[in-house]
Amino acid sequence: MSEVETIRADDLAARVESIVKGHIDEVHGQIKKDVSEAARSVRKTLASRSGSPWRTGAYARSWSSRTTTGELVTSAVVYNKAHYQLTHLLELGHGGPAPAPANPHIRPAYEKGVEALLARMR
Repeated sequence: MSEVETIRADDLAARVESIVKGHIDEVHGQIKKDVSEAARSVRKTLASRSGSPWRTGAYARSWSSRTTTGELVTSAVVYNKAHYQLTHLLELGHGGPAPAPANPHIRPAYEKGVEALLARMR
């Protein structure tokens, strides 16, 4: 059966607050873990041979991820450390003397990561 706890009226607000804070901390910890895992998954997808354009492999190997946590906010960024200038050109293509077609690889990996994150959070 359930435990019965007697709380004085003066201590009720403090007890409810501690229970709610404990629950928030637990949920926030799980969210942080899920967001970090989703970012690693997107980074791994982009770093794979099928995820990014692959000529020498240097562009694909330089993908990295970073997770930052605030009081109640957790965010993750997946970025290319060494070849950040190329991401826009490869994703959207470019004109110029030697035009190159678009090679969308970042957006599909992002969408796959968001779907996985939402499925994990349900």
